Amino acid sequence: MQILFSGHNSCFNRGCEAFVRTSAQAFKQLWPQSQITLPTRTPADDAQALSDLGDYVHPQGRHAGLLERALCRAQQRHGLAALAVWPGPVPRRWHRALQGVDLVVAVGGDTYSLDYGVPSGIAGFDGLAAAAGVPVVLWGASVGPFRALPAYERALARSLARYRLIGARESLTQAYLEDELGLTNVVAMIDPAFALAPEPLPASTDWLTAIGRAERVIGLNLSDLIAQQAGGEAALAAATAQWLQAVLSDPGTWVVLIPHVANPRQPGRSDGPFMRRVMAAADITPAQAARVVMAGEDWRAGQYKQLVAHCDVLLAARTHLTIAGFSQGIPTVSLGYSQKARGLNIDVYGTEQFHIAASAVSADSLQAAIEAALSARETLQGHSLRYTQAGQQRNEAVLAQAPGWLAAESPAA
Repeated sequence: MQILFSGHNSCFNRGCEAFVRTSAQAFKQLWPQSQITLPTRTPADDAQALSDLGDYVHPQGRHAGLLERALCRAQQRHGLAALAVWPGPVPRRWHRALQGVDLVVAVGGDTYSLDYGVPSGIAGFDGLAAAAGVPVVLWGASVGPFRALPAYERALARSLARYRLIGARESLTQAYLEDELGLTNVVAMIDPAFALAPEPLPASTDWLTAIGRAERVIGLNLSDLIAQQAGGEAALAAATAQWLQAVLSDPGTWVVLIPHVANPRQPGRSDGPFMRRVMAAADITPAQAARVVMAGEDWRAGQYKQLVAHCDVLLAARTHLTIAGFSQGIPTVSLGYSQKARGLNIDVYGTEQFHIAASAVSADSLQAAIEAALSARETLQGHSLRYTQAGQQRNEAVLAQAPGWLAAESPAA
């Protein structure tokens, strides 16, 4: 059984690692003899990050050729996105990648959206596989919306109709796919990363004892994606600095900065350097600064999840870090820049009260959400743990139908 995981970028994004790790474990349990190919921009690093899984996950270099890059740029910059899912000749590399593949599992999470631009090569490759008769499953995804590009939206809907299954990880995606795009191959599931196992923290984490004695520990994650919608980095830094000054005025409060994504190509956009710049803008005393610590930037996804378990409340921009909070019953406030954060909060908590849109970030909104989450701790814990348990059972039921994906014809065939 040869499975290809498409849409993955790099395990330097620990959310991608969590998604791939838990998905690989689930499919390996279903098909013990399966081998999984993982195209990635960082094959050597991903092989190291996933080395504990054994020899059934095979990271391979994912490098777009000149034609592929040119067509992607054309879609992004010149309006060709409105014409088709993939607007030109199919790269030979795609055909070679599909040779001998029994199943394509799209694991990009939210890559089928406009959050990072038109998903040219990602949707194009998966669409080619489906059109060629290779079973394609879009796994645990947030999709769209693509209302800003109506013709592209219609073309994508036709392509998605060929997939054997679309697993929608939140209700806003499910409603969009079924009610607006008219798709009938959609099922509800939860993000596979809810099943991620925590891992022991590095022995060198010398500040762990100190936060264990703290009266209140706030986990904090910020990203440049939030800054883009919050009025820019300076505006986000100013709001965060004002909030930090207030929370650190309580000598019993510690803040743990949690960098969840690194960007080797643009290090300045990584969470760690970004949060250090934000901290540099905060006018806090040396005594207060001593109660702000940062986790290692090279930890694995499971180690970050273990760290979240030590927090009283989590305030995070990265989706899979919020999932680390939700799945352990930690009161979690999401800083959202897209539909996925709204959908997850509605599904997990039944409200958007604990979701702050990037454009609404201020010292007051941060503090109000944190205090509300702490006050509702037991209620939020109950909601999130019930959601996690029920969702994992739902995922197992979806996986139980997987043998039928291989035998069935494409829904649109």
